[in-house]
Amino acid sequence: MLNRVGVAVAAVVFSYAAIGVAQVRDTKPIPNPQSQAQKPAGNGVIAGVVVSADAGRPVRRALVSLTGGSPNVGMSMQTDDRGAFRFEGLPPGSFTLRTTKGGFLASSYGQKQAGSGRPGTPIELVAGMQLNDISLPIARGGVITGVIVDEAGEPAFGVSVTAYRWSSRSGERRLEQAGRATTDDRGAYRIPALQPGQYVISASAEPEIEFGFDNRAMKKLRIIGDGVVVDWSGSLSISAGTKFFDVVKEIDTPPPASKSGFATLYYPGALQASSAATIDLALSEEHVGVDFQLQVVPFGTISGTVAGPEGPAANANVELVDINQLPGLGSRHTGTRKDGHFSFSAVPPGQYRVVATATPKGLEASSREAAMFLASDELAKNAAKRVAVAAQMAQAARLWGAAEVGFDGRDQPNVAVTLQQGMTVSGRVVFEGGLAASALTKLSVTLIPAAGPPILGNDDTDPTPGPVDATGQFTIRGVMPGRYSMEVVAGAPAGFEIKSAVFGGVDILDVPMALGGNEQPVGGLVTFSTKKTEISGTVLDSAGKPEPGVTVIVYSMDERFWLPNSRRIQAVRPGTDGRFRMSDLPPGEYRAVVVPDVETGRWFDGAYLRTLGGFQTLTLSDKATLNLTVR
Repeated sequence: MLNRVGVAVAAVVFSYAAIGVAQVRDTKPIPNPQSQAQKPAGNGVIAGVVVSADAGRPVRRALVSLTGGSPNVGMSMQTDDRGAFRFEGLPPGSFTLRTTKGGFLASSYGQKQAGSGRPGTPIELVAGMQLNDISLPIARGGVITGVIVDEAGEPAFGVSVTAYRWSSRSGERRLEQAGRATTDDRGAYRIPALQPGQYVISASAEPEIEFGFDNRAMKKLRIIGDGVVVDWSGSLSISAGTKFFDVVKEIDTPPPASKSGFATLYYPGALQASSAATIDLALSEEHVGVDFQLQVVPFGTISGTVAGPEGPAANANVELVDINQLPGLGSRHTGTRKDGHFSFSAVPPGQYRVVATATPKGLEASSREAAMFLASDELAKNAAKRVAVAAQMAQAARLWGAAEVGFDGRDQPNVAVTLQQGMTVSGRVVFEGGLAASALTKLSVTLIPAAGPPILGNDDTDPTPGPVDATGQFTIRGVMPGRYSMEVVAGAPAGFEIKSAVFGGVDILDVPMALGGNEQPVGGLVTFSTKKTEISGTVLDSAGKPEPGVTVIVYSMDERFWLPNSRRIQAVRPGTDGRFRMSDLPPGEYRAVVVPDVETGRWFDGAYLRTLGGFQTLTLSDKATLNLTVR
């Protein structure tokens, strides 16, 4: 029978303080410890002034960092009362110059707009060059502020307010947490140091504790005086004079959850993030009046059991996915106890998916570590162990299961998730020019989650790597539903990279393979090659002079490859001499275009690429090195 225990929980709030850099009034460099030992002698100089982007006034005590050169060095210093900085004794090479200060946005030299987060321009320094007149602008961050009230219209104290910024770093539009604040006794909050962009604002009055029962985190409770305190972390803070009795009982149930409470809201008051309003924030703007009222909603518990082929699944990972959640906002997690039971409490109404994953009992060791062993020199010393490790990897295929839950706030205690074997993907590896069998058997490959909306859950979990045998055959087991590309886990010979991975006539390095749950792809062909491509050139302005303050984008002419993180799309900022270089684009037909300014990663967005004109076309072959001058 389950123990029913009354629990008194004492909340402890921890605050973390940012550690500031010591204030230094001179401009003596602070060397990077990792590069100090290898810092070469040089006579180059990079010096200038950090100024405010709005008024051009010198900015004191800004931290300026310089990295680059050959060999690589790293140095940093604070600006003096005139906003000045100076780096001396620099070797020749390409350098990145960056500045930061509290309340301001990080800025890189060469940005079109200070604090935009977009790429800067590398400084190309030749031997003996002295650049003494650099102006490095830095912009104040934007601010979003407002007031939160409770259901009665009273100021809501201690509410956590989060600003999420829309971004597309890989071509996939998703939310990233950009700032956070807590309301004061007036219900007011203020989130500073925000980049310009589009934002979604959330407010949560609930404690930031995962209420789902996790038997790995909460095993026992200790009796203190007349009360009972749950030991969540393995340690307790006991006040002086408290009588402590060493009485320990096993606990089988989590503390009871509240049946109603304040739901997490999204401005201007939506229960679902997909219905939230978007706030446009300009550079250094203070956006006021982002106010909303908390809502009381019913909370309930989603609980049940996870069962595998041999019965209840202990220590399985369980994820609760809000099906309507916007990309980037994440999900909740817990684990199962010995009888396979799991529980998520304080769940608001919504549409959910419960996703469970597990590995067979006794085979929880990292399969990636096993693959690294197969590629190591230990292989030659212990061939028998290699066979045993490979056999264990073959058995450690991941199990998965899922259940859909339409939840109205009333407890659902009987959600059943049945685990099944993951899918199997097999094929053959070939090397252009051939490869000895002894080298093949060190190699392991695997599928990796590709960018894009998840098919099942938000967790990106790699399946078990597939060791390659002496004939080049491999088998990857435990593949969950999802979209996949391919990578080498370990053992690739020096200079070789995957050239293509073709399954069903489609190269999944270009177009990810979508697996829904019942597919068993066989006959894949993975080709390795040492051949590389390269594009180099110079960007010139209308007068024929180097133009560094732009971005060069090279992208495939085939729109099928205009996908997030496509390997057939690259972008680069030229150096101060206007020169640029790209490598490792697959052979094919391409377009090259110069744009004045672009958000990082937007070049993976097909809709954006369709707006580009004035491009040049080029053909890349295996060994092509092209000199491309773009005007």
